[in-house]
Amino acid sequence: MSRLKLIERRMSRFLSEPVSVRNAAAVIALSTTLVVIASGVLGQHPSPAAVQQRLEATARDLGPTGYDRRYGWGLIDAAAATAPGGPRVPTGSRAS
Repeated sequence: MSRLKLIERRMSRFLSEPVSVRNAAAVIALSTTLVVIASGVLGQHPSPAAVQQRLEATARDLGPTGYDRRYGWGLIDAAAATAPGGPRVPTGSRAS
């Protein structure tokens, strides 16, 4: 079974659960992850760490510069995450 099919199967199980704000945010993150993988911007078989770094690096910062406890790296930006080139590693450091 391909990795994409496995992810789709798990996502369909997840979507059958009652919807909440937390579930909705997780679905958006998972959907964006699938789009980044399918776009090929990180190569044919990107590692989970590479995808995570791409999402963090292209997120729109919402709080203090860099990582923070309230917003993490910020709002996921699917357009930036799937655009060729661009940052691959988030800037800033994890602040308390």
